[in-house]
Amino acid sequence: KLDLAKLKTQSTIDAHYIQKININRADIDGLRAHPYLNYKQAKMIVNFRHQHGSFQSIAEIQKIKPISPELFRKIAPYLTVDDK
Repeated sequence: KLDLAKLKTQSTIDAHYIQKININRADIDGLRAHPYLNYKQAKMIVNFRHQHGSFQSIAEIQKIKPISPELFRKIAPYLTVDDK
C-alpha cells in the first residue's frame, strides 16, 4: 500500500521550473505541447485570439466552448498572458 504521507515528505515540486505557455504568443503546436490540450482546443484558442485580440487574463479562455471548467482548472497553472 502506498503511504501518501511518506511520499509527500520525500517529494518536492519547484514551481520555478515550470515553463508556462504564453497563450498570446503560442501557435497551435506550442499549445499542443501541453498534455491536456488537443489539436482542436489549441486551434480554437489561437482562432479566438486572432478574432478577439490578445487575452488579458488566463480566465478569458473559458469563453471558448471546449474549455470546460475542469479542463481550465488543470491547465491554468501552466499558462500565462505575459512573458514574466
